[in-house]
Amino acid sequence: MAGIGFRLARIAQVGGIGGVVSAASHGAVISSGPWLMAAGAVMALESWGQRHAGVAVTGALQTILVYAFSLSALAAAPTIAVTTRVMSDMLYARRPSQVPGILIAALVGAAMTAVPTGALVYGLSGLAPLDQLAATAILTLLAEIWVANLFLTATRRHRAVLTGYAGGIGVVALAGAFATDVGLRGLLWLTLAGVGVTAIMLVRAVRYSFVAPPVWPADWGKAYRRHALLGIGGTFATLAIWMDKWITWYAAADSAAGLSMLRFNPIYDPASFLGLLSLVPGLTLLLIATETRFDRRFTVLMTACTGTAPIAGIQDARRSVIRTVLHDARLLVVVQATIAAALWVLAPELFKAIGADPRGIFAFRFTVVGAVFHLAALFFTIILSYLDLAGRVLIVWAMFFVVSTAATLMTVQAGFAWYGWGYLAGAVMATTTGAVLVAHALWNLIYLLFVGNNPAIMGDRRRWA
Repeated sequence: MAGIGFRLARIAQVGGIGGVVSAASHGAVISSGPWLMAAGAVMALESWGQRHAGVAVTGALQTILVYAFSLSALAAAPTIAVTTRVMSDMLYARRPSQVPGILIAALVGAAMTAVPTGALVYGLSGLAPLDQLAATAILTLLAEIWVANLFLTATRRHRAVLTGYAGGIGVVALAGAFATDVGLRGLLWLTLAGVGVTAIMLVRAVRYSFVAPPVWPADWGKAYRRHALLGIGGTFATLAIWMDKWITWYAAADSAAGLSMLRFNPIYDPASFLGLLSLVPGLTLLLIATETRFDRRFTVLMTACTGTAPIAGIQDARRSVIRTVLHDARLLVVVQATIAAALWVLAPELFKAIGADPRGIFAFRFTVVGAVFHLAALFFTIILSYLDLAGRVLIVWAMFFVVSTAATLMTVQAGFAWYGWGYLAGAVMATTTGAVLVAHALWNLIYLLFVGNNPAIMGDRRRWA
């Protein structure tokens, strides 16, 4: 989807230092908006809530939000994966008038998964029915924000994205400034108001770029079946991130009860969440630089294949694609590894500054190192998606999920010094698998384009090519 990434790249190139800062800030919000908003909300509400609602109430809210964030990502994952492909096809076919209808269908699809998920999970929390409703609504709106974030990558109005998130945070801050002592219900409704305003403003930003009247896609149900591998792959990608956390919640000796049957791990959760935030610079770089650069090189190759270029010209274009992949992979790994090294060294001082449990330093260090491989795996799956190799995308994320789950189960009883090891092991396996599959695909790229992955020849079998 050649949209905001290209615009931000131009801003960074021609805007001087201010342009680089602007592109980086907007890129961070676009690539990791829900993540950043959740992190900021949890930290701000913890500080504010302890003064106005008490430690116990604030802890209950944190438990609700952690489950809402993780499960909203899982609920939205298959819809986002399928919608990405469908919308990309529409934009490539120069039919942007169909995007509003796809937006509505995607929002409905995510809500249909999020609502029953929230009702089931928060039904086990022991909350009052009205509080369960508010918690479910927060989870559902977070799922809608995940979906809206996808569509924002196809827009060209970068300022509207930042405004949307700032608007939601501003509503909570303004309401909190006039509030006195509040209970859990008050905190839930404050959070719900902020999330709701953000969701509305982000959807409005998308509709501003795609103004055609929304028409429900006629083949929306078929799209899920046609791109089932992408949907399953997206689900595995989300499960891979969260499975080790869920295991420590219910299998680790030092986990704690949050709300009835809803548990959390006070050592691993803050360390893991903080460590995963180290992905934000790499994801920003991925959006602004590496994916846009690969898109241009791949377009040149496709133009050569569909035009009158001789085989030598096509081979030159293929080699240019390979050089770009190698360059961008090296760039991403070096940048992310530099961040990981700095955080590894500064971890004790960072934990002291924020008052976190120092036992989480082990998990934090494992997580920031795992983030290096996680980012590389994500880059490789993007390349595989460009080549329409959805089966290979599924394999990469399935390997991440399986290895992370197995490694966490083997080490969860060994104590806090092993927390995060499962995530790291899964990320390393995903990167290794992705690198092998991408290398094989690029080596055989000309054959894949003309024969092996040509739908006119291979039919539906091509999706497992």
